Amino acid sequence: MRKGSITETLIAGRKRNDSAVARAAEPEDALHMQAVRGAAMEKRLCIASMSVAGILLLLFVLDLFVKIPFGGPPTFTLIDIVGALAGGILLYLSWDALRDLI
Repeated sequence: MRKGSITETLIAGRKRNDSAVARAAEPEDALHMQAVRGAAMEKRLCIASMSVAGILLLLFVLDLFVKIPFGGPPTFTLIDIVGALAGGILLYLSWDALRDLI
């Protein structure tokens, strides 16, 4: 596990709060949520956000140049530019986060 990851932080917090006093205060039938899923879940989330960003980027660039699916310029020119920019930024940030996980 890499140092400073979300998973490591959650595990450290769980160990710190897992005292006898904390366990005595909980009812025996209490359900515990598993917040820690590991690196595989983090990778899947990065890949999913990259997929969404790619679809957004593709849709807005297609609309800007081919005029489908939203009707194209001149009505949506600014929206297409901002949408393509947002899709590109999201794609880069997702790729960068995935690169940190690998």
